[in-house]
Amino acid sequence: AALALPVSAFASPSIAYGIQDDAWLAHGPGALPDRVASLDRLGVEVVRFTIHWDEAEAARGRYDWRTPDTVLAALRARGIRPLITLSGTPAWANGGGAPNVPPRSGADFARFAGAAAARYPWVREWSIWNEPNQTRFLRPASTSVYVTKLLNPGYRAIHARIPGALVGA
Repeated sequence: AALALPVSAFASPSIAYGIQDDAWLAHGPGALPDRVASLDRLGVEVVRFTIHWDEAEAARGRYDWRTPDTVLAALRARGIRPLITLSGTPAWANGGGAPNVPPRSGADFARFAGAAAARYPWVREWSIWNEPNQTRFLRPASTSVYVTKLLNPGYRAIHARIPGALVGA
């Protein structure tokens, strides 16, 4: 009988509205502060931004954080929460393959994820890879490979630096 009664729907008090458009955010028309101000005026609360491992660490142990530093600082200045996605394997880590080929060692990805978390300790929301179920983003699109080479090592490394971080798959 209880199932036959009408149920009211309620909006979640914790819903956040956001976007992802890395290219526009990092390289769009006009100045970055103006683009971020536009997001703020629109009521955007969270921005998913990808840090491409293959760009940030093209050579093993040599980091280039210029683009993420600039974008994340602009978001932070406006009070817009970033959700960082880590994606894209550098060729040195996967035997010369494309960015969608997983690293040979999960330890290499863990080291990168830990470096990113150390660089941005104020970021509380992270995701590991972009659509790893599709071969255009991860080849092979294998749950086992994703979990052992990327998700678990990345999760542990981020949590070692930011214990309260939310790390999603």
